[in-house]
Amino acid sequence: MRGVVTLAAAQTIPRTVESRPELIYIAFVVALVSLMLQGFTLPWVVRKLRLSDPAEASDSDERERLDDELRTAAAAAVATGAHLPRRDGTPFDAELLQQTGLRYAEPPSEDWSAHARELLELQLAVIEVMRTRLIAVSTGGTFSTAALRHRMAELDADQLSLELRLRDDDGA
Repeated sequence: MRGVVTLAAAQTIPRTVESRPELIYIAFVVALVSLMLQGFTLPWVVRKLRLSDPAEASDSDERERLDDELRTAAAAAVATGAHLPRRDGTPFDAELLQQTGLRYAEPPSEDWSAHARELLELQLAVIEVMRTRLIAVSTGGTFSTAALRHRMAELDADQLSLELRLRDDDGA
């Protein structure tokens, strides 16, 4: 706005004034320099003042709440073993479910390599539980579409990665 007002004011100078073209040029340069100076230094000022975008903070809070919701659903499914069939339809080993449930609370203390394939399949089943919960919470209006899409994309990527690892194990 400032540049427009400055140039408009300069244009109102009567044509009879001898230095009118120079004054219009000076007004243009001053407007351009002041706008460019403000425009280019604003990001630097924001960084120096450590100002944050309130929408960005609320997005991360919302994503954390959504992740908590999905982790709770996954932990409950693993704890009960309900609705967690393997890809071939057989149930998971109860000991593996128990150990995996403990893994949500603290890091594993034993070597998981003996159960690697079954663990990958369990993770796939847990992703399905999380996806089901994500679909359920998407209709309530509690979470924004952006947060829901972001989390769904993460679940899809995780699932694809696990399926590729399982397929590599099948081929090996």
